[in-house]
Formats: sequence, structure tokens, C-alpha cells
Amino acid sequence: SPSGAATVDFLNNFLATYDDYILMFHNVIPASDGNIFRVRVAISGSAQTGSSYDYATMGYKDNNTANSTGGTGADSLLIMNGNTGTDTGESHSGHLWIYGVNNTANYKHLIMQSNLASSSTESKIHLGGGYYYGSTSALSGVQLYMGSGNVESGEFKLYGLAKT
Repeated sequence: SPSGAATVDFLNNFLATYDDYILMFHNVIPASDGNIFRVRVAISGSAQTGSSYDYATMGYKDNNTANSTGGTGADSLLIMNGNTGTDTGESHSGHLWIYGVNNTANYKHLIMQSNLASSSTESKIHLGGGYYYGSTSALSGVQLYMGSGNVESGEFKLYGLAKT
């Protein structure tokens, strides 16, 4: 678990044993209020920071309102289409599905699903998907970070899915 870390790194954790991974995160809190949680893929242990990500997201609040966003040529993918806060009780939990990490013929796809609890007792679910098109190279891992500031705390677990 990070403690005031700029990034949460799983940069060299993908193995040839698994083609797909799930990264679960629980009670993630930023160091500063109002941050958007993001992910980048890693190749050969290096997070890919270039403008080679496309994504689409949809967020739903408990008051039946919705919002969506998308991006092309972005430098990362949004895990949450909304700001994560630091007030008592606020946190962010969910998971990422990372597909075909060893496939060198196709771009790498990710699906994001998460829930945000705010101090105003508002709940928000986020669904999104995107891909990295900067290279078809095998991925070595991922890097998580806040749009601004550090990740103050949270639990992170990475699981490889067995091949059949």
C-alpha cells in the first residue's frame, strides 16, 4: 500500500504465464482533494506517457444523473470520471481488466469499473474502456496515479487469469 506515493507501480509484474490481468483497488484516497485517478501501461518496465491512449467513460450518480467523457490522443486512461476527495469517508474502489498483455499483434485494451463514495453521501459508479495504441509490444505492467498530487493510501492487488 502506498503512503503519499506519486505513483502506484506494477511496472514489471506481468508474466508470460497469464495473458489477462485484473487489478483491484480498494479505499484509494488522494493526498489532495478533487483528483482524477488514472492508469498507464508499461512496456519493458517503463510507463508509456505519450499521447497514445483513447477512452470512453460513463458515470452514474445515485440521484439518477449521468455524465460521460472521452478522449483521443490522451497521455493516460481515466479510471474514474469524477474527482476523488479527501474528506472523512471518501474513497474510491474498483478494478481494471487488462487484456492480451503478451499479444504482439494487437493494441492493448483495458476496462475500468469503479465506485466513488463522497462526504455528501453521494455514490457514483464509473464504467469505461480504452486502449493503448502507441505500440503492439507485450506489456510488462501498469502504473496508477492521480491527475495531480500523490496517492495518499489504498490497497492494490494484481491477479493473473489462468489460460485455458
